[in-house]
Parts: sequence; structure tokens; C-alpha cells
Amino acid sequence: MKKIPIASPVSSDASPGARSHYDSSQIIALLRKLIGSRPPEGSIRWTLTDLAAAVRSQVPGAGRISSEYVRRLMVHQLGIRSVRNIEPYWLQRVRAARHRKHGLPIKQAS
Repeated sequence: MKKIPIASPVSSDASPGARSHYDSSQIIALLRKLIGSRPPEGSIRWTLTDLAAAVRSQVPGAGRISSEYVRRLMVHQLGIRSVRNIEPYWLQRVRAARHRKHGLPIKQAS
């Protein structure tokens, strides 16, 4: 009887459980930076879709990161339960200006 070889997956990234090609600490650092920065043009605040797109474009090897993965990182690593809990950029700037005026410490975006 002739043995038939079993086909291997097309690529290692397509198979479930494959090692990631990115560093999640880079993604977390980028999310912290993005949350405290100006959102994309035409937006008042960051959305999960915008954050995921920024991560995909700026972190090498993270081209297949989903919005759900970004949400999970925000909840478990940054303690942010929802993007609605992130203050809009303009409000962050107003509060920072008030704190500087009165000599109070400025709270950094977490």
C-alpha cells in the first residue's frame, strides 16, 4: 500500500496557534502614545478601528491584528474598559493647560 503524504499548511501564519511575529509590548506602547495624541482627521476621538489600523501600519509584523485584539490589550494591559472612557484629545489639552496654569501635576494618558 502506498503512503500518501499529508499536506502541510500553506504558511505558518495561516495556522492557528502559530507564533506571533510582533512584540505585544510595542503595541501597548504605541496604544499609550496614540491615546494621548490627536485622532485621525475628521474624528473627535479614537475608535477601535482607527487604533487597530494604526497598529497594523506602525508595528512590524502586526499586519493581521484585529480590533478585538486591540480591545483586549486595552482592557487587560491598560485598564481601559472602553474607547468611550478615553477623553477626547481637545479635552486632554484643556485639562493640561488648566493644570499648568494652576501649577498642578499633569495626569498622563494611561
